[in-house]
Amino acid sequence: RLTINHLTRSTSRLLDAQWNRIEHRLFSHITMNWRSRPLTSHEVVVNSIAATTTRTGLKVRAELDTGAYPTGVHVSDVQLQALPLRGHDWHGDWNYTVLPQGFAQVATPLKKSFGQASPEHAWLCHPLVTGLEPAEWAALVRAFGALHEDQREAALQHRRGRDRKNARAADTGRPPTLTLVDRLLAAFLHDRLGLPQADLAELFGV
Repeated sequence: RLTINHLTRSTSRLLDAQWNRIEHRLFSHITMNWRSRPLTSHEVVVNSIAATTTRTGLKVRAELDTGAYPTGVHVSDVQLQALPLRGHDWHGDWNYTVLPQGFAQVATPLKKSFGQASPEHAWLCHPLVTGLEPAEWAALVRAFGALHEDQREAALQHRRGRDRKNARAADTGRPPTLTLVDRLLAAFLHDRLGLPQADLAELFGV
């Protein structure tokens, strides 16, 4: 079981001490401990944080998280409700415990233009076709979806010569003939099952 306590939004900008306890009692000592020390690497940063102590008994444990986390991943309300969370009495939306029990895996919906297979091709997502369990397939789709969005945005920015001004503009334009999942399925059918490209074209109607 895992208990999580979040600070409220904009904590660092609040002056009220009841929201700033970590800010005042931890970060201030970390700042004093690494003052005048060039932060030249991740190792220097982590070691400087971990070496922070006070006479009143403060000890800090720090380690570098080297995990790779795809960008653009959003947790839907349905996914959040499926998690075995037990909210605390005080602000259960900020403070909760993750219970050690199974829960239904709900795939993260990506953007409408490519986040799901076309209805007529959804049956191809079966593990017998992809060779992947549903959770593994969902993780692959999320990873490719994030890479696809980054690549698409970089190409659009290069074409414009500047950043996009309107965030809603990312969803404009004609939707693709095949969704990203359709294209992944076509690649799996061709590479894993050896289906010829002519048959794929007929199957996907392109």
